[in-house]
Amino acid sequence: MLQVSASTERAARAAMLTSRFSDIICKAGKLLDHDIKKPRPKQATARMLFQREEQLRRRREDSRRKLERMKPTATFDNSEILKEFSALCGCPSQSLPYRFEGSSSLEKFGLRLRTFTYDDIEEAVRLDDAERDIEEGEIV
Repeated sequence: MLQVSASTERAARAAMLTSRFSDIICKAGKLLDHDIKKPRPKQATARMLFQREEQLRRRREDSRRKLERMKPTATFDNSEILKEFSALCGCPSQSLPYRFEGSSSLEKFGLRLRTFTYDDIEEAVRLDDAERDIEEGEIV
């Protein structure tokens, strides 16, 4: 009996407070609806943009750290190939440092790759060796 009377008293009090402050509740609801429809201020937009950029930066940093922690599964040692190539070119082995990195290793031998820009494949096929202007030290 005590629980029933307590719950009815609470319900009566809630109804009384709702009726008493109904105008305030209604105004607050309108303000909240109006606030949702209002465009965001520039500061909030800038803050969201900054947060998004910060999140992207953190993701990139995490990815970079993960890549640094990865162990290589296969290694390629080009030093033997480049030693043989230098012997074929007739370069003295003492003058060549065998720390080659990337495409600069070819440039150390005085070679460079030439890139062709043809409009279509037929034009490339029609060109013969006599028409090509190959410079010294150029690999085609």
